[in-house]
Amino acid sequence: DLVLGGNRFTYPPQFGRLDGSYGQVLLNVGKGKMNYIGNKETGLRIKGEVRSIRAIRLNNRNSLLFAINSEKPVLYQPLK
Repeated sequence: DLVLGGNRFTYPPQFGRLDGSYGQVLLNVGKGKMNYIGNKETGLRIKGEVRSIRAIRLNNRNSLLFAINSEKPVLYQPLK
């Protein structure tokens, strides 16, 4: 399984910035295939330039901590 964070704001002005991602979840279904799970289903909606993602355990739940450039970290706890 993969959880991806996105966006990059450091491109030269003539190229603009890439800020259309709120993060993605891809579930491994085997044999090298992945299924995309939409943001509505996962509840993942991370705004900003994600610089790092760390898996943590909080209150007996698996969670993800997103470090976002120039912002406070964002905690994500899966809906399921």
